[in-house]
Amino acid sequence: MQHWVDVARQVGPVQVRGNLFLLNSEAGSRTSRWARGEGTARYVGGPVVPGYAYRFDKNRVAKSSGDSLTSANYFDEHALFLQSRDSARTRFRLDYSYRRDQTPNPEQTRLQERGRAQTWQGTLVSRLSATQDLAILATYRDLAARDSARQRTVLGKLDWNASFFQQLLRSELSYAVATGRELKRDYTFLAVPNGQGTHYYGGDVATSNRPTNNRQDKDEFFEAQTPTPSTAPTSRCFCLPTTTFQPSPTALATA
Repeated sequence: MQHWVDVARQVGPVQVRGNLFLLNSEAGSRTSRWARGEGTARYVGGPVVPGYAYRFDKNRVAKSSGDSLTSANYFDEHALFLQSRDSARTRFRLDYSYRRDQTPNPEQTRLQERGRAQTWQGTLVSRLSATQDLAILATYRDLAARDSARQRTVLGKLDWNASFFQQLLRSELSYAVATGRELKRDYTFLAVPNGQGTHYYGGDVATSNRPTNNRQDKDEFFEAQTPTPSTAPTSRCFCLPTTTFQPSPTALATA
């Protein structure tokens, strides 16, 4: 059985909107209880529009006896925002959200906290002229997850669009930069029959900070792109994840 409700009302300069979805179902020995909703309130009586939103998605699947949770998608989120009016030439929006996720515990007897995330985001959209638009997005996210290292991520994006010669020529430029962390990878090389590998050993080489050591080091293996008798691929590379995190900055520009 499912129910859906969507309501909206304005009292003076205050706009209120909400929706709610409910679903109860049974399949074999499992029972599903799902509730999803969102409520938003904003004040539209000034030059800028402040507002608040609450969102939740609480879906739990358990045995009919209720003593074992098999799965759950369970979170609630509070959000504050401040934005310009829709009619403004230069539009902006500032957001802050706090989200908490829950998941079944190892014994599957109750829910436990899986993580908390705080997100700050700002957007700016401006029409520079009759033929040029500029959009800027900046995001900072702080995630504290259970059984995982704390993650702080920064994302920035710039989009510029322009048209020339009465829209006969159009130019688009996008630039994005992001910082975060990823699991450090470790590489190992294993000997395989001649010709069946992906890399070859280049020999014991001395470097500026390491003399020859009569040992096969990882930086002495090279990819066999054009194999010859002296560079026949005799080793295969395997990538193994580790438990160590390292920075992962990213920059991307397209035009």
